[in-house]
Amino acid sequence: MRLYKIFFTLAFLTPLLTLSLDGFIYTKKEAKSVDVSINDNWLPGAEWVDWTNGMSYKTIDYGKNVWMTKNFEIGGELMDLATATQQAPEGWRVPTVEEWKILLAQFGFGGDPNSLIPSAYYTFDFKSAGHVDPVLGLIEVGESGMFLALSEDGEGHSILIADRELNYKEGVLPKGAKLAVRYVRK
Repeated sequence: MRLYKIFFTLAFLTPLLTLSLDGFIYTKKEAKSVDVSINDNWLPGAEWVDWTNGMSYKTIDYGKNVWMTKNFEIGGELMDLATATQQAPEGWRVPTVEEWKILLAQFGFGGDPNSLIPSAYYTFDFKSAGHVDPVLGLIEVGESGMFLALSEDGEGHSILIADRELNYKEGVLPKGAKLAVRYVRK
């Protein structure tokens, strides 16, 4: 019986020992920088490329602003307000609460909660990345997306969007919270 247990243990552990450890230990994406001039001919609606890491972002022109349609990534991390402001690519910035409200109204947010979700909702990719609460850590992944916004006086706010719903909540940004970032430009 003892020989059987040893054989079973070896048969089970051997494949695990031969697996690549990259996915288990190294979670950060390798940065691949590209030529600084990659966006010289960029126009709103086209993909904008972060030349520092090669990540590309679809953009959409909504009203007076051009929005990135997916969360900005720096190593796949959510960001606090100071980091988001410092890391904003040249010409881009954190949107205001009012800009978020205008954008969300265009998608049908705040209207009839029983309305069908418009297809444009999915082109903007309101990714449910959750957020990092200073006390609880990473929460609400797959349940809601929480995005950074600025008040008129430059204070940090949040826009909470429940997954696949046409409602949102505005709130004051808790100190130390990390949220998803969508940059805008005029």
